[in-house]
Amino acid sequence: MLGVKDKGILLQIIKRCNRVIEKVSNISKTDFSLNDDIKEVVSFNLFQIGELANGLSVEFIKE
Repeated sequence: MLGVKDKGILLQIIKRCNRVIEKVSNISKTDFSLNDDIKEVVSFNLFQIGELANGLSVEFIKE
């Protein structure tokens, strides 16, 4: 069952995923590799996604 805490975490993960997609959807791999600001935003959000995922309940992960 999806608890309130898990739902909040999942919404934050979706928000972070959308931020990454927003930053990389219209650029080439070369442009990405040359743009330190975009790499930083993407890296930060991926890190945050991992941290958020660590907060999901054991019950949710098992489902």
